[in-house]
Amino acid sequence: MTRARYPVVIHPTRDVTLQGRADLAYWTSELAAQQLHPQAADGWAQLWITATESRFFEIRFRELTISVIVDSVPPAAADNGVYLVSAFNSVGWFAWVERNLFGAPYSSADISVSHEV
Repeated sequence: MTRARYPVVIHPTRDVTLQGRADLAYWTSELAAQQLHPQAADGWAQLWITATESRFFEIRFRELTISVIVDSVPPAAADNGVYLVSAFNSVGWFAWVERNLFGAPYSSADISVSHEV
């Protein structure tokens, strides 16, 4: 599995992550072409949905990502990670860079991040 390396550290950051589950058979089929397999927990694939609010060079932005927790095929004990299914950024230029320079599935969107219930 290819490990992504990012030379940028962004802070301060405020985020919230929702851990969920999804149909294991569906994600097994979807990820097979990438030679990945969803990590199973009680017969379900594991998902992360994360909303982030931060700044990059004084440009405020918000981001939403949807990821599946994965293993390589065949699974190796220390070879796991996340597969980015879809992502959205409140700054159109940031989404464009992610999509066109890094091949990430980013779109521009209006996003709100709140820690209040």
